[in-house]
Amino acid sequence: PESADTSSFGVEDGDVILLATDGVFDNVPDQLLVTEMRKVEGERDPTKIQGVANTIAWMARSLAFDGAFMSPFAQSARENGIDAI
Repeated sequence: PESADTSSFGVEDGDVILLATDGVFDNVPDQLLVTEMRKVEGERDPTKIQGVANTIAWMARSLAFDGAFMSPFAQSARENGIDAI
């Protein structure tokens, strides 16, 4: 807790916020996340929102096991001189 990053920001009614683990952010490119999240922009139906959440989780899992996919994590590692990922 002492070394945790914290931040605050304002939100408005209808905002959509994605809370996820590094398993999502390490494996799913930002543009794919944005594309999925736009599907529920302004949405209030929990079934549709859950569907997008499920899709994002499925993408993260599928991409994590795709040996041919260059994940955001792997791209960043390579940019920083780490090739053994």
